[in-house]
Amino acid sequence: GWALLASAGLFIRQNLSENQRIDELAYLKRIYRCKTLKEVVVKSEYFEVCEDKTEKGGTRVLYRVKPGLEFSDQQSINVVES
Repeated sequence: GWALLASAGLFIRQNLSENQRIDELAYLKRIYRCKTLKEVVVKSEYFEVCEDKTEKGGTRVLYRVKPGLEFSDQQSINVVES
């Protein structure tokens, strides 16, 4: 299902040390030429992204793994045949 991209960012901040985050962000910026997590998610082409309006007039960003892909525990990506 869909998940909040902000929650993914919070998870990253809570589970990686500051040095790990800096290293990972530098790597992602270099590889994908991105400044934000949303840009990385979009450019990676592994996820679908949509923006949803909130009741208070704001916008929240949702993401999910594209159909036909699944991630294994070994951090590899498998194509699932339907």
